Amino acid sequence: SYFPDPPPPVVYVPDYLSATMTNLVACGLPRVEFYPSSALPESSGPRAPHVLVSPNVPRDHMPHFMQDFGAQLTALDMFFGEPAGSAETVVYCRSSGPAAKFKVGNARDGGAVPKSLETAFLLDAKVKEEYSTGPWVRKFISFLPTTGEAAVPLYVDELFDAPKKKACFKGLVTSPSNALPSSLSRKHAIFEKNGISKRESTGCEALQVIILDRKDQAKTTGRNVQSGRNIVNIKDFEQAIGDLRTQNPQYKFDLTTEYFEGATFERQIEVMQKADMIVAVHGAALTNVIFMRPRASLIELMPFGYVATLFVDMAASVNVRVQQVISEPDPERFEACLHRWNREDSEYFKNVEPNINLFKSVAERYIASGRKKDVIHLPFKQVTFASSCVRSQRLNLPIKVTVKILATWLEKRCA
Repeated sequence: SYFPDPPPPVVYVPDYLSATMTNLVACGLPRVEFYPSSALPESSGPRAPHVLVSPNVPRDHMPHFMQDFGAQLTALDMFFGEPAGSAETVVYCRSSGPAAKFKVGNARDGGAVPKSLETAFLLDAKVKEEYSTGPWVRKFISFLPTTGEAAVPLYVDELFDAPKKKACFKGLVTSPSNALPSSLSRKHAIFEKNGISKRESTGCEALQVIILDRKDQAKTTGRNVQSGRNIVNIKDFEQAIGDLRTQNPQYKFDLTTEYFEGATFERQIEVMQKADMIVAVHGAALTNVIFMRPRASLIELMPFGYVATLFVDMAASVNVRVQQVISEPDPERFEACLHRWNREDSEYFKNVEPNINLFKSVAERYIASGRKKDVIHLPFKQVTFASSCVRSQRLNLPIKVTVKILATWLEKRCA
């Protein structure tokens, strides 16, 4: 995010838990205050009957939302999914009286969620906006499994619309980590309860190879757009893939190019579900990788000089093989972007030219080295939106490298 995220709300807990402060922090509650156990804290907000699934507020941008929503996904699967193997999940409920416990999940031994358990989530107000990726996040939320009444999304601007306003909940699920689970089970509730197939991608017949590109904003809007991150040599790549298929008739696959701008949430899932192999540009649309089938494959095209493993981690969580390839450097687009955001009267204008020269010299070393990625190191001086300008480069797919990767994967599939 370019702007600081709001701090998580303070969680108030009864004072008899003060002796366990170390454990509370370890469980993900660094902002804790205590109140006398004989009385609830004064509240101007609702005394909700819901169990709050994580006190943290996920960021609104879809890949970061998914990254932050891991604790909630884990909790929901624990409550509403099919536990993997013979594992048993037990939740301990504690009030001022003796602790009680109950089993959760539709376990074979009869463990079940109490009917009274209703869940709620905290969401950033920006999720309500139409111009952001809010519609995707809202649709994802609607796919979440619940029991009893529907899970309630609580927007922090409405819940805490006054200074020091408090809201009470029946319970709280928390975790020392908000990260996406390292393995999203194919029986995870969000997949199983929405008919999302997790049948393995196997075999060699009727394979679906998909190029997931972004539309050229300059062409579609008629404006001089200085960003876009679309594949500029996509026609050459499509021709090379066609040649690969002609030269290797044993590889039986269909090749299609897809764009997710304007596509519905359901359409995005449909594309990811049918894909056996995807070549995609780095960008928010790759959040949908969680809907790919296990043992499918992904090639992620990265802008030169930009390092990010977010989608690699997401792919690994659903057992999708992934490999990143690096686009050719685009110093012209990088330079134009820096000048756009750092005018002569700006604080960091003096750093613009040194950063442009650094980018060009590293790009020259990269090409001279035979395109070895370990020579890419860009310690920029401070300017506005340096990282965004790296991402704004036009993407020139390394065709030979990418075709070789696909050919290797196809050979293994068809052996």
